[in-house]
Amino acid sequence: MNSPWQPDGSAMAVRGLEAIDTATAWFIYYKVSAANLPEVVAEVARFQAALCSADAALVARLMRRPAESAGVCTLMETYAWVSHPAMAMEGAAHLSRPEPVLPEAIVRAAAGLAPWLLGPRHVEAFVPCA
Repeated sequence: MNSPWQPDGSAMAVRGLEAIDTATAWFIYYKVSAANLPEVVAEVARFQAALCSADAALVARLMRRPAESAGVCTLMETYAWVSHPAMAMEGAAHLSRPEPVLPEAIVRAAAGLAPWLLGPRHVEAFVPCA
């Protein structure tokens, strides 16, 4: 999966061109048992790769809290859309830009996580400041 962000949080070049944030970014967090973490990570990697393959502008990541609590891990999926001039020239396919509802493709892709979830998936949306 591609990531246009540097460790300090600033944007960096994507495919050699400046990345431009174009839409709502989504942050989805939830809890899973630490014992199930390898299976959950594999499932999320699988569906995020499929989503990114379907949309060249989508950047997806999976993160976790650095510490577990009572054998429970908190994971966070992130989704952002970036673009650059080459994408327009290539005629890249895109999922519809989310405004303001989480894209159905992400909801459907994550349905396989249900057996491992310890509660709901919490969804947060953020938009660019300028």
